[in-house]
Amino acid sequence: MALINNAYEGKNSEKKSEPLLRSIDAKEYNVYSNKKIYEFFNKTLGEVFSADISKRNSNFLRTHSKDYNKNAIETLKNENKEKNVVELLNLTMKELHAKYIKEEIHGLSFKNDLIKIEKTHGIRYKDKYEKIALELNEIINKKGEKSKNKKFCLIGNKRV
Repeated sequence: MALINNAYEGKNSEKKSEPLLRSIDAKEYNVYSNKKIYEFFNKTLGEVFSADISKRNSNFLRTHSKDYNKNAIETLKNENKEKNVVELLNLTMKELHAKYIKEEIHGLSFKNDLIKIEKTHGIRYKDKYEKIALELNEIINKKGEKSKNKKFCLIGNKRV
């Protein structure tokens, strides 16, 4: 969200504009099912941030709709302006992750994050984090394939 808001504000700094996006209600994305994780990883940032606004924004919600982000994203896309922001919104989580690892997006640095993680949590944690981050796409695809191919039948009370 900060990446998208910074890209938007960078183009609109003279207007003193409000952030494009507000924090979303994450309950929809706090999931532990392989299928849901696979689906999330294949959603675009625009789809993810089109979720309802978090209740933590209660003051903002008094004067704005909970669909604020969704409407702001649709308006931005329809105006055909802010092409760099629209490009970010059209990236899937999978594509964003790949660009993050390759350090292709200004403002995101995998290497700097690894340094911070090592300072905070130690080298062992950093190494585990790095290994999982580098293999995340394969991990999620395997889990997604497993959940897609899950077929079973019940014999008595046992899954076969």
